[in-house]
Amino acid sequence: MLKKLQKIFQHGCWLDSTRISVIGVSGGPDSVCLLDALHRSGYSLVVAHLNHKLRPESANDALYVEGLSRQFGLEFTCKEVDVRSYAAAHSLSIEEAAREVRYQFLFTEASRRNAQAVLVAHTADDQVETILMHWLRGAGMEGLRGMPYRQLPNAWSEAIPLVRPLLGISRKEILAYCQENDLHPVTDASNLDQTYFRNRLRHELLPYLRTYNRGIDAHILNLANILQYEEPLLVELVNQTWQRIASFRGPGFVGFRRPDLQGLPLGMQRRLIRKAIALIKPGLRDITFQVVERAVNFLAGGNPERQVDLAAGIRIFNEAEFTWLAEGGAQLPVLGWLVSPAEALQLERGKTCEIRAAGWRLSLHETSDFRPQFQAFQQNPDAYQAWLDADRLVFPLTVRRRLPGDRIQPLGMAHGSVKVSDYMMNVKLPRRARADYPLVCSQEDVVWIPGYTIHHAYRITDQTRRAAHLVVNREVE
Repeated sequence: MLKKLQKIFQHGCWLDSTRISVIGVSGGPDSVCLLDALHRSGYSLVVAHLNHKLRPESANDALYVEGLSRQFGLEFTCKEVDVRSYAAAHSLSIEEAAREVRYQFLFTEASRRNAQAVLVAHTADDQVETILMHWLRGAGMEGLRGMPYRQLPNAWSEAIPLVRPLLGISRKEILAYCQENDLHPVTDASNLDQTYFRNRLRHELLPYLRTYNRGIDAHILNLANILQYEEPLLVELVNQTWQRIASFRGPGFVGFRRPDLQGLPLGMQRRLIRKAIALIKPGLRDITFQVVERAVNFLAGGNPERQVDLAAGIRIFNEAEFTWLAEGGAQLPVLGWLVSPAEALQLERGKTCEIRAAGWRLSLHETSDFRPQFQAFQQNPDAYQAWLDADRLVFPLTVRRRLPGDRIQPLGMAHGSVKVSDYMMNVKLPRRARADYPLVCSQEDVVWIPGYTIHHAYRITDQTRRAAHLVVNREVE
């Protein structure tokens, strides 16, 4: 079996014998077999052991691994962590907590030594169990492909791969290897404790499934093998689509142009949503079917005023033609709307009011020469220009943000008025744009919402003698 493993080390795991690898060794048959095979093959190793402090004999396990490392002439490093306390403090199961602290330890040691990889001793039996666990939890294709031989990036590092050389080796083969090479690994009694999910699956469910099909293990491994090679094809297709339609990406947010996202097949929508969530929360492990379906159903509904909570503080919501997935507090980009200055500014006759920081400029010009195009100007066809009756205005005009109680009589509304806040909602101005959107006011009256409407009572009429022509110019030098 050693020759078989040596081929896997070199061609399946891309290991360089001259570079250091950190190997996690518990002292059990799997990790002792891997350690021995790597050592016999001349690989440079640092042996790392984590004492989870879950069993009375765990200290002896650490001494055993230390002695084995010394026997092989290898560097040994060890750490103790009270996993029960860690699990309670982080609301994790014992299994999850043990996994988390173990990998944190291994990758910390690997980073300190600039190691080429972290090596762990997962076997073909572990692969079968993992895939069944994922299936029982409702995983999709990514979960059903199981564990890869070499994983980069992974949940713990963008630079150091997690490598599993024994994935093609059965537990039966490993025990035979240990016997043939006079290895005496320790026995972990907790592997028989059926309060743990994996142990129940190993000792109850899998034996039961084998009564229906004795080859169930091989069939599950075949499934993993198929998906290991087909999944990357789908991932490449998803990445190409992502580059095309994920218009905005930044800390805590992803923004899609909604028509593009809605026009995709359902399977691609699901993949992109899952990718967005994973990008926003890289450490989030369980992006469930229900989480993704909440986002898909939201997309199908398309109500611009709604938002839906997805998972871990991430929500999905619409703004104009965009759909956002974002954490609360994420600083989303401004998408073309105007932003009012922090302090109110005054606009005098014949002067220009500039707001350079916000990327736009407001200018005022008074004229009596508007009659030739009176009909066109009266309808105020360009929402970024305003034609107002200058004699009705009280100067200086004020450019400011919205205040409580602000109302406007939109152009064309002969009677009454509406709250500015309601008007902004009705014209689908994005929610986060409303508080800082600039208003042009004459004393207390809002006479123009640039880009949307003027106040009907301030429009030019047959009685107007002088017109105030206000223009928003976005091309500030």
